[in-house]
Amino acid sequence: MPRTNIWIILIVIASMLGVWYFGSFHQAVRTQASALAAVAPPVVEETLPATAAAPPPMKSTPARSEIRRTQLKSELENLQAELMRKSQALENQKQTLDQLQRQQSQMVGASTYRSQMDSRDLAIQNLLDDLDRYHRAEDQINQSAALALKDQDSQTALARTQVDTNVQALEQDIRNTQNNLNYWKTNPASQEVQNQPAEVARLQTLLNEQKARLEELRAERVNVSAAALNNTQAIQSLAEQAKAELREGAANTQDQIYSLRSEIDRLQQGQAAEQSRLQGVTGQISKAEREIENQTVEVRRLQDAIQAKQNEIQAQ
Repeated sequence: MPRTNIWIILIVIASMLGVWYFGSFHQAVRTQASALAAVAPPVVEETLPATAAAPPPMKSTPARSEIRRTQLKSELENLQAELMRKSQALENQKQTLDQLQRQQSQMVGASTYRSQMDSRDLAIQNLLDDLDRYHRAEDQINQSAALALKDQDSQTALARTQVDTNVQALEQDIRNTQNNLNYWKTNPASQEVQNQPAEVARLQTLLNEQKARLEELRAERVNVSAAALNNTQAIQSLAEQAKAELREGAANTQDQIYSLRSEIDRLQQGQAAEQSRLQGVTGQISKAEREIENQTVEVRRLQDAIQAKQNEIQAQ
């Protein structure tokens, strides 16, 4: 074989070996670079000079896609767990708001306290009117008793005057009868001597009757005074008894007034305490509503983030 042909064959074999070697080396370098890119954070690419041409983008390898998919699933699970916590917190807050609203609806309003206090004010006014009537009735009893005593004194004075007049007239009759009796006993006229015993007897009987009547009149005068005294005492007793009943009624009325005023004080304190509690519950309701609004926004944000993650996973 000529020497020229031998050199040509050697050159061809060397070229084939060189192509195989460099091809295998670059394939190993590209495989190692892909593995490092899958596990290493992205590196900001340096700006190439204007004259240099940018290398073509590298396609994702199956290993890198699987790692990204696993990362997305982990993020999705975290978002779903956070959504569950936020949803449960939102439900708990809604239950709290419902309880606060029921508590607010069951609380006694200021109008109820005002109505109760107004009713007691009206009752106090009525009792004060009753108390004034008691006082006026007591004054009327005093006036009536005074008039009765005055009338009693007038009637007693009239009766006593009548008895005294009768006593005086009877005493004069007794004196006349006594004078006549003395005359017939001591100095009868001659023509009347025969009638002396009968006349003396008649005059003596008349004198005895007149003296008895005088005693009756004197007893009647005493009875008039006693009756007047008894009537006076009866009038005074009845007046005092009536006034005692009025005073007892007035005292009971006054006790009722004190009791109602104490109830009004208690209602005012209850109204103030209830108003304070109502303001506290109202503030808690406002806070709960704000928290529910914020938590609802957060839940919606998480739902949107989960949907975005699911779309991204499906796109892998």
